[in-house]
Amino acid sequence: MKSQTERLKEYLDSGKSLTRLEAYYAIGTMKLPARIFDIIQEGYPVKKEPIKVTNRFGEQLRVMQYSKQQ
Repeated sequence: MKSQTERLKEYLDSGKSLTRLEAYYAIGTMKLPARIFDIIQEGYPVKKEPIKVTNRFGEQLRVMQYSKQQ
């Protein structure tokens, strides 16, 4: 069984980016910022970018999107 950090690194290595909500479905974690912190501590290069999204009520929100730093 793979750990959440292993799944996260594989996901980012594939060239994809993800937000906290996407991480729940893609890698099975509700604590993406904690897993990002863990892999950064291991020396994994992570790019953090604030993006705007619209919620189901039509409100604009800013969330963090993570990807592998090239």
